[in-house]
Amino acid sequence: METTREIPVIFVTAMSEITDEERGFGVGCVDYLTKPINPALTLARVRTHTALRQAQLKLNEWNNNLKSRVIHNVGTIRKNIEKVHELETKHKGGSVNSLIIAVKGMLELHESRYATHAFIVSRLASGAARSMSLDYATIRMITLGGLMHDIGKIGLPDYVIEKYEKEMTENELRDYREHIVRSQFLLLDNEELNDVLLMVRHHHEAFNGSGFPDGLKGEEIPLGARLIAIADIIDNAASSVVTDKADYALLKLSVMAGNLVDPKLIHHFRMVARALYFEAGKKSGSATEIEVPPHELCPGMQVTRDLVTKSGNMLAVKGTELEKSNISLIQKYYITDPPPHGVFVTLDTDN
Repeated sequence: METTREIPVIFVTAMSEITDEERGFGVGCVDYLTKPINPALTLARVRTHTALRQAQLKLNEWNNNLKSRVIHNVGTIRKNIEKVHELETKHKGGSVNSLIIAVKGMLELHESRYATHAFIVSRLASGAARSMSLDYATIRMITLGGLMHDIGKIGLPDYVIEKYEKEMTENELRDYREHIVRSQFLLLDNEELNDVLLMVRHHHEAFNGSGFPDGLKGEEIPLGARLIAIADIIDNAASSVVTDKADYALLKLSVMAGNLVDPKLIHHFRMVARALYFEAGKKSGSATEIEVPPHELCPGMQVTRDLVTKSGNMLAVKGTELEKSNISLIQKYYITDPPPHGVFVTLDTDN
């Protein structure tokens, strides 16, 4: 019946043959109990399947809502792009400038961490591009690429966006990585924005070839995408600490150099990052201590204080240079026997 089809059914049987069980599952039952009935076990099974069914219904509802939100947002943005390109431009780059204004306006309406992140990435990447003395048209493209690099995330729930990739389920990771395709879709069929499309598509590539979606490496990755990737890492790292945001982000970049990011580009971000996070007046070359959450540790960081767990286990002594093995150990202890604070490390991003 339509009114009862969503109710999970558990069958009770005295039969123990596999064919009997298969028959029960074949007619739509979700589980079975054998006689004699154990009340506690029965209650536990009922609770489990009720919770599973509720979760499935919520997931189905979320999927349906996601599709409608993505379709609506993508449609709205494409209409804005079409309107912009209908305008008569009086100088080179005029339509791109108009599109930047349109995308900024849409992001301001969105009012989320994602929108703030898009603005910061755009400012960091375009600031680095100016430091490299790139031409005006290229800087405008990079500005737009930074604004639109993750625009396909609109429609994804916050709890997915805020997770690290290694924490995501298989389905969440698939949906997350598809944001590149959704972002790219907005720029298709428009030759003028082809450079921006490539920046959007490739900003998750890694310098060593381990990234996605195409596994490009080194200078195969478009320059704009490499700049946006660095800007993306800077703001994500800066948002994970309270103080010394720019210095911490630049330190994290330094340990990623040659692997995830282009090492030749990092120094172009120093001044713009420090200015953006209000650290421009700090003395260059001075080592700074900062408290870092365990999930943000990277190989090469140096511990500045003894790290002891709540129960007294020594995890690292002052002066320890972190490697993958001791980082993994520290992160495990922060789950089972956490120290009362984060990990204190030294920052010296100019050396």
